[in-house]
Amino acid sequence: MSPLANKPILDRLELPAVRGANPSIAFVPITEHVQYLRLVDESIRALLSQEMSGMHCIVDSHTAKNSTLIKELASQVGLMMMVGDFPPAWASSTAHCEVLPRGAQLGNKDHFFIVISGQVQCVLLGTADIEQPDRSSAFVGGWTIHPEYAAGSVQMILPGESNRIIKELDPGQAVSGSMATTAIHLMALQSGDLAAQQEGQALDKADLFSVLNILKAISARRRAQDVLFVFVEQIARVVSSDRCSIVRVWGRGNEATVLASHEDATFSDHRISLDKYPELQQAIDTRDTVVIQDTSVHPLVAHCREELKRAGVTAVLVIPIVLFDDEVGTLLLRAARKHSNFTLREMSFFEIVAEAAANALERAHLLESVQAANERLEHIARTDGLTGLYNRRYFHEQFNNEFERARRYQTALSCMIFDVDNFKQVNDNYGHLIGDSVLVEIANRLQRRVRSTDLCARYGGEEFVVLMPQTDHEGAERQAERVRATVANAPFDGLPSAEQVSISVGVSVFDEERMRGPADLLRAADNALYEAKSGGKNQVVMSQTYGEKK
Repeated sequence: MSPLANKPILDRLELPAVRGANPSIAFVPITEHVQYLRLVDESIRALLSQEMSGMHCIVDSHTAKNSTLIKELASQVGLMMMVGDFPPAWASSTAHCEVLPRGAQLGNKDHFFIVISGQVQCVLLGTADIEQPDRSSAFVGGWTIHPEYAAGSVQMILPGESNRIIKELDPGQAVSGSMATTAIHLMALQSGDLAAQQEGQALDKADLFSVLNILKAISARRRAQDVLFVFVEQIARVVSSDRCSIVRVWGRGNEATVLASHEDATFSDHRISLDKYPELQQAIDTRDTVVIQDTSVHPLVAHCREELKRAGVTAVLVIPIVLFDDEVGTLLLRAARKHSNFTLREMSFFEIVAEAAANALERAHLLESVQAANERLEHIARTDGLTGLYNRRYFHEQFNNEFERARRYQTALSCMIFDVDNFKQVNDNYGHLIGDSVLVEIANRLQRRVRSTDLCARYGGEEFVVLMPQTDHEGAERQAERVRATVANAPFDGLPSAEQVSISVGVSVFDEERMRGPADLLRAADNALYEAKSGGKNQVVMSQTYGEKK
């Protein structure tokens, strides 16, 4: 092959100026290989309506193999000259066809289609996969109906045969009406391609803008659930869908959970059976996108076709987002449509956004994991490990706040403190494990009895404390008596039924004139507890003072 063959075929033509014409613009550009083949077929359509017995056609084997109409043309032209290999799909008896070797002046990627007669001159040339630093396309070619340039093309492609091919060609003749009509058809096809390309570019730009908006929307969310809802809501808005949801599957079970739906921000954790959604199971098994464009005939949904028909669903799309993650399971995007299919552009859009959503979900899940870990640590720091009640440190933090609030707004505040009567005997007689279970049961009964606004804590050992906001003297006394009765009137597991567990309770009420701080209120309750213990136990004593123990 000649070194010149590394250049595009148009750059190797020696095209003189003809009647003032500029050779550099004599060929209408072709920048796509697919368009080149479409133009070849369009030229053949125009030529088939003319008398072709005197026509010569020169074509490379690649073009012949890929054109849908050239075989029909070969049966009608006076002579067809095939450069390269004879197409295997063609019958060997095809009339008027000569097979010629590809000369050194031609590259393997040079493609051409030329038809010449006394009245017809149509030339399409191009070189595919050309690497040129100053070219913006991998295909460089063009077409013309000019007689002089048709002759030059034949002389370059088949120098040994050119004289017999162009002997009847008059370079100075005007372009015939039939060729002008052919040129109009070719220009119309290219104009349509250009319009479609511009429309595609506009749609690509709109899709990119939509993707950026979706990414911006989901990136602003911290919770994974919020990310999921915004994701499906935005997608359903951009790509019209009658149903758009995120489904999670754990392991290889037969159940899945719908985590989010574009129709309702509060919708979550709805359990479904994979038997009714074979498209989900298919996506999991193949780890790939599943598209069902017509649910009325697709075999995958045969056993659930009637349900889809009742729902009006005609097309379903499933795209994996996260596959088999130990932390989040398998996440799938499912979209369903009524009355129309999903286009290739829409499916591509879904896949692009799904990939972006996977990153956002991973980030949100990581953040939630950190937050959950912090919450667990905070919970451990403020709760008692045995009973689950608040611990003494946290109680005092909240006690200070509640005391200041009661003093500032002059509202009622009461404090109850109690301990288990004769608890040492329980431990000594039945062991510390039974003793611990008694404390846990008392804590459970206490939480069931008090209000949600009351603050309960294990103060130390077998001692408990309850802070009761918005509770006056009478309310505090009634509440304390209910707590005492709750403990005393029911048996405890692990203890004989005759073994009664009781508590002694001391209660104090905030006195603005006599109490200057939380310690005064707590001390008054502790003094009342001392009186309850010394007065016979298993009773409630209301404090009358906050001073020293009597």
